[in-house]
Amino acid sequence: MGVMPQTDVVATFAQAYWFALAFLDYYGSKSPVEAEVEYRSRYGREPPPGFRRWVEYALANHAPVIDDYDIIAEGVHPFLNYSAAELTRKVDDALKDSIGKHSAICELASGSFGSGCRNWADPLTRLLGDAAPLVPDVKFLINFLDEPSVLPGNGAERSGNTESTSWADMSHHNMASTIAEACRDTESAVTNAPQTTGIRFVTNITAERDLCQHPEYASQHGFVMCPTTFHRLSSHVPMLSRAAPNPFADILFPATHYSLDSSLYSPWSDWTWSAKKNAVYWTGSSNGGKWSSETWRGGHRQRLVALATGRDDRQFTLLRSNDMDQPTNDEDASFQPYTADDIDTDLFDVGLTRNAGCASASVCEEQARFFGPLRRPDAESRPLRYRFAMDVDGNSFSGRFYRFLASRSVPLKVSVFREWHDDRLWPWLHYIPVSVDMGELPELVRFLTSTAEGQQIGRRVAEAGSEWYSRALAPKQQGIYLYRLMLEMARLQDESREPG
Repeated sequence: MGVMPQTDVVATFAQAYWFALAFLDYYGSKSPVEAEVEYRSRYGREPPPGFRRWVEYALANHAPVIDDYDIIAEGVHPFLNYSAAELTRKVDDALKDSIGKHSAICELASGSFGSGCRNWADPLTRLLGDAAPLVPDVKFLINFLDEPSVLPGNGAERSGNTESTSWADMSHHNMASTIAEACRDTESAVTNAPQTTGIRFVTNITAERDLCQHPEYASQHGFVMCPTTFHRLSSHVPMLSRAAPNPFADILFPATHYSLDSSLYSPWSDWTWSAKKNAVYWTGSSNGGKWSSETWRGGHRQRLVALATGRDDRQFTLLRSNDMDQPTNDEDASFQPYTADDIDTDLFDVGLTRNAGCASASVCEEQARFFGPLRRPDAESRPLRYRFAMDVDGNSFSGRFYRFLASRSVPLKVSVFREWHDDRLWPWLHYIPVSVDMGELPELVRFLTSTAEGQQIGRRVAEAGSEWYSRALAPKQQGIYLYRLMLEMARLQDESREPG
């Protein structure tokens, strides 16, 4: 990844966005027949029953994404190796264990989700909307926790074996060794922490959210260090969850939070770009893990606040114009890195509103002494007064992201969690990704806030993200994804299906 000079950023923004939209507009399937051909080509199997009608519905409702549903395909693929009877047994076994009380059978019948879906029944039914009569009856295991659960390991096979199904409560424990063991059963090998001599900008979201490629997360992110809740299933069980990093095998569906009226973006609460404060905003609690005296300083939210308020004692790398009279290893480099002891904290409006997740009162007291007085919670619309809205994981995914994406502000996103929408969002085009380490954040914010190119790019990202949210991630499009997911889940449960 290395150093990304400003001119490279400008070129990326100028070219990639229009190419991406043109690709969707002109290369996506335009008919059920085309979509069936593309499905077979992509996934090496026949589409599920009802697929043709799904394509007709998606096209009629102007879905910009018809073909790229790799997240669904990858999620269901391991379970195609099991028969419907084997999957039913595995789900039944999972429900027998008291640790699994945070999961249940969610049933869709006659177009409505039933009581087993608990508080999500009505939001999920509303997501399907007028597609509900078209969707087959289906039942599935659903995870009500924020965190994912399905982490196969200990030799759990992907090829139709009959390994036992059991839960393990691993809440509050460091997961590094457990993840490393699970990674040995995947195609993604554990790697050493990335070493760079310049600034490491995130250019590969898939790799960034792959725990196998980032063992350093064991000291940088609460979900790996000391998860608030982690109830692990170590065998392949088809469970729907809202978010999960690799190598977890949860099947992803849209979080109902995103479609609730209280969570939707309101343009009346937004400000024009020119009226917004030219700075980064984030406030929130210090949740994200069960913190001890040894771990809270490594928490992802705590590290953000420490960095933005000048309490981080690291040296940070920034870029400056290259003096062409000075020797450089790169003849074409317009900018060269240098280290700085301090960053411009005036470019950040960041703070904690609550010390949370403390394993003991003394841990909260330690955080309070380090960070100082807590801020009063602001209105949910407060971030929209700023040009750059930081979005950071909590215990799991952040529920603020869609509001930021739909707004006239730029989301700067730190996350290890994959969600249903990852296939249809382009980092650096619809939002700006930030590494879990956040070492590049000072230079990124300096560039975005303090240069003409950065301001132009920021405004374009804000506009592109808002427009794309309306086209591809609004509740109607979430419902179209859910419809397709239900077709795949129904196929898994088809007793006439041959495993393999």
